[in-house]
Amino acid sequence: MTDDLRARIAAAIRDAAHWCDGDCGQTEAECDAKHPLQVAVWHHDIVADVVGPVDVIAGVVMAVVQPIADERDRLAAAVNSTLAVAELIEANGVQWAAAAVRRALSGGPDSDHVHRYPAYNAPGEPHRCGPCVECGSPCVECGSPFSDDA
Repeated sequence: MTDDLRARIAAAIRDAAHWCDGDCGQTEAECDAKHPLQVAVWHHDIVADVVGPVDVIAGVVMAVVQPIADERDRLAAAVNSTLAVAELIEANGVQWAAAAVRRALSGGPDSDHVHRYPAYNAPGEPHRCGPCVECGSPCVECGSPFSDDA
């Protein structure tokens, strides 16, 4: 990734650099103001050196690096969410996790929310159920709208 990133940054700097042959009809000050990053040296038809303010170069670099940093942050948040789910599964048992997935995936006209049931099946406990506390949907495991242990 490092060599690829270095090449992408170099290409962005080369693309941002302006080459003026001196026949543009502008004064040097006007050209510098309009094109703050300019080619200083060509080597075998490739921009080898540029001249310009550090802030301009930093802006060109950030245009390449920021999307990578944003994607890294997005992935880190997804990993953290996954770890939180893993902790819930570990703390509450696999049966609870399976029931939670079934509840979340049970759709229908009220699928705009995750069904919340008043009791969960913990490992080794008898089946307990009840309707969703928000919409009244029956238990996704047995279809009963009432609690089995009542």
